[in-house]
Amino acid sequence: MTASYTPSSVQTRTTFRQFVYMAVPLMLALCSTSLVGFCDRALLAQKALTDLGGYVSGFVLVYFFQVPLMRLTTVGQAFVSFYDSSLERHRVGISVWQMIWLSLLSIFIVVPVGYAVMPFAFGETTIQDSATSYFTWRLWGMFLFPLQMALSAFFIGQKRTKVILVTTLVAQCLHVALDYILIPSLGVLGAAIASLVDQSLTCFILFFLFLQKEQRELFGTGCYHLNWSVFCTQMRASLPVAIAPFISSFAWVITSRIMALNGGDYLMVFSIGSTLTVCVTFISDGLLQAVVASVSGALGKSDFSAIRRVVVHALSLLAITMLLLAIPYIVYPQSLFYLLSLNPEGEVLRWTCYLSWLYLLCQGIQWIGYGLVTATRQTSFFIFTGLLQWVTAFLPIWMTMWLWQCDAGIFWLLVSSNALIIGLLFYWKGRRLMGFITLQTQVKLANSQQPHDAYA
Repeated sequence: MTASYTPSSVQTRTTFRQFVYMAVPLMLALCSTSLVGFCDRALLAQKALTDLGGYVSGFVLVYFFQVPLMRLTTVGQAFVSFYDSSLERHRVGISVWQMIWLSLLSIFIVVPVGYAVMPFAFGETTIQDSATSYFTWRLWGMFLFPLQMALSAFFIGQKRTKVILVTTLVAQCLHVALDYILIPSLGVLGAAIASLVDQSLTCFILFFLFLQKEQRELFGTGCYHLNWSVFCTQMRASLPVAIAPFISSFAWVITSRIMALNGGDYLMVFSIGSTLTVCVTFISDGLLQAVVASVSGALGKSDFSAIRRVVVHALSLLAITMLLLAIPYIVYPQSLFYLLSLNPEGEVLRWTCYLSWLYLLCQGIQWIGYGLVTATRQTSFFIFTGLLQWVTAFLPIWMTMWLWQCDAGIFWLLVSSNALIIGLLFYWKGRRLMGFITLQTQVKLANSQQPHDAYA
């Protein structure tokens, strides 16, 4: 029996295929970054668990600065994709340059704040020296995080994600080589140096491609001047997106300190679970960036029917990847423990692995909703969700892990519940915003089609 296809079904399948073609190269590029992070942690675990603990705690504080800075420039994808789809390509270059200037200027704020926060984050813990050493080196290269995202936004906004994939793979190969050379002798310091070289090379290659003659002529990438009007417009959209993770990440820094002070199973669950989750966040991050670019492009073309399909395709791709991840995380978790040189018989470790998979699923749901709201550039809602996570995440963790000293094994269950709650809120908000934008566009179209009275 021959199957028949309606035009709508063909269109849907094509849209899904296009979404996969855009999202998968992003995932692969981010996957290489995650695998390099796993390589860092595996080599440090073989050297000493104190080095791994120092790396994880130092990375949490890096994350505290990294994510808000990256979110500031990630919103640039929405502007690039919108301008490219609405045929205002001459505005793309100057838009990206404002985020480049923001990245460079961030040094003057981040470095002094970082030195002030270090004693609070690492003081009086068993991993103070290694965590301080790692974070200090990464602090001086912190501007590379938003710079890389600003340059990546130029290509992702045009759906040219293979450029990001190839560039990242080249830099990551160098990173791994440096890991094997430096970590055995320098420990966490070697991991920090390898990361800085990796990011510097990535930014250099992307910046070189960004300034090519073809890009200057088509997208105006030679317009490098700081334009306060454009800068402020993008900052108004970006600041709420950056403030929200700053608020929620501060809670994560305190959580890291609680688990480090408790020590024992608490520190092990936190360190191993963080390793198993951070190293696979390329799935949710890739989906986030693909959703932002796709939905922004649909808004630029006023193709509102495509937005629902983008979300469905993103959730479908998340389901496929999570089924694949279930093999090492749920069916054969021993394989992951062997890679980290851990005893695979521990009950706490097995539950940490199972709940890490659950957290990755919930985080993927959360990040798809996050991308939907980001694409609208109506981002003040993120501040509310950042504050809410002190209630939905930090408060339960503080009560169970610190006050009541409950079983450390439930830690990642609490974190997963928070991700799911925030994710559902993003979907609710995104749906409301899309309805408002659709109605606003219909009103403008109706007004433009009305005959004008010459004597009015």
